Amino acid sequence: MLSVLHDGYKVGMLNHGTAKDPAEAERNKLSAYRAFWSITLGGAEGLYIDELVGSFAPGKEADLVVLDWNGGQAAQTWHQSLSLGGGSPTTKQQAADLLFGIMMVGDDRCVAETWVMGNRLFART
Repeated sequence: MLSVLHDGYKVGMLNHGTAKDPAEAERNKLSAYRAFWSITLGGAEGLYIDELVGSFAPGKEADLVVLDWNGGQAAQTWHQSLSLGGGSPTTKQQAADLLFGIMMVGDDRCVAETWVMGNRLFART
């Protein structure tokens, strides 16, 4: 899904430059929050299964992937150091910057844990 977000961002930016209407151009941009919403709750809503999955609401099934923002390639760590200076996010913008970094240069090395139906099936050692 990370590579899909990466490609979706690139397509949106290509369309952003060709849009005549400023509102349409803005809609073509794929922010980190919009991107991750689209692969979680947005995807669940699109499949009409959002009453079962897509968020951490009580009673929903718990299938999730835990991402490590320092777990990717060297560019990943470099990007995060620019965003936070080695710390953790304290603002929404810093969190968005981390998500954007994962979206743009993240890969399977960013996956720290995988949970299915509330059971941890994978944990990186």
